[in-house]
Amino acid sequence: MIIGIISDTHGSKKAIEYAVEAVPNAEYWLHAGDYSQDADYLAKLAGVPVRAACGNCDGYDTPAKNDEYLTLAGKEIWITHGHHYCVKENLRELRYWANQYESDIIVFGHTHIPLIEQYDSRYFINPGSARYGATCARVEIEDGNVTAKILMIK
Repeated sequence: MIIGIISDTHGSKKAIEYAVEAVPNAEYWLHAGDYSQDADYLAKLAGVPVRAACGNCDGYDTPAKNDEYLTLAGKEIWITHGHHYCVKENLRELRYWANQYESDIIVFGHTHIPLIEQYDSRYFINPGSARYGATCARVEIEDGNVTAKILMIK
């Protein structure tokens, strides 16, 4: 299964279009917040399901939740923006909760800095900012194995 991951789009439809071009074969997209309402445009454009978490710039009228959980290709995925878990300081709190939630893949944003880190067999993935850093991420899950990559977009 191919999963596209995007975050911090901040209303940029062009950044979303570039991300979809970068991961054209995504079967699912995850949006880690800050304009989680952009997930509607992403779903329409990509033609696949999208799950989004609420970011600190999303306001109170967004339907997205602070934390979203789903299972894809046998992996437990936790999507959060990260601002409630102090991700700009370090990943200590995120790691703690990932262990509590028994998450295999933790998707977060907020820092605008792309990151892929494997810790205790868990993958922590921050796709960076699609709008301000021109990055997204591509994850492939095949036979229980996870491969993740940060991609530059236009």
